[in-house]
Amino acid sequence: MLQIKEDRCIGCGLCVSVCPQGAITILWNKAHIDEARCILCHRCQEVCPRGAIKEEIGVTSLDELKLVFQNLEEEVNKTIQKLKKLENRK
Repeated sequence: MLQIKEDRCIGCGLCVSVCPQGAITILWNKAHIDEARCILCHRCQEVCPRGAIKEEIGVTSLDELKLVFQNLEEEVNKTIQKLKKLENRK
């Protein structure tokens, strides 16, 4: 997700003018990005004269990934069981 570094933003509005989704607004002389509307095109980042727009990349630990895949495997197995029950009804 793109984030505004407020200590660098001067509220010039260049980012607002290039955003194809209208995802950026200026509030209290600082840019703000609506994460739900942002498509990560990076146009705002390219035009920012102060380098105030940065992409925040989250790091996921191996343990977190294992948990996600374990939960996914459980959900897949539940779905398979439900499908088998439906087939047996026929």
